[in-house]
Amino acid sequence: MQHRMQEEALRRREHELAEREIQLVERELNVMILQQVIGKPTPKKRCGKFRKSRLKLLKAGGCRSITAPSGIVCGLKNSNVMSQL
Repeated sequence: MQHRMQEEALRRREHELAEREIQLVERELNVMILQQVIGKPTPKKRCGKFRKSRLKLLKAGGCRSITAPSGIVCGLKNSNVMSQL
């Protein structure tokens, strides 16, 4: 008698778990379908502040417009700086 009741409980539990698994698979499929339908988000295009002529100048000029820093004195070569240390 007790053995039959345990078997019955196990069958019910197995059936409940099977139903849960089916529901879970359905949810996963729905999520996968939604991801395929929606696709990847596309960012908004940036509105540039440069004019086209300015961009052409920058591209044509390359790095020539950037100069080396000026007015920097090396502390090791300058005797005044060495005496202050």
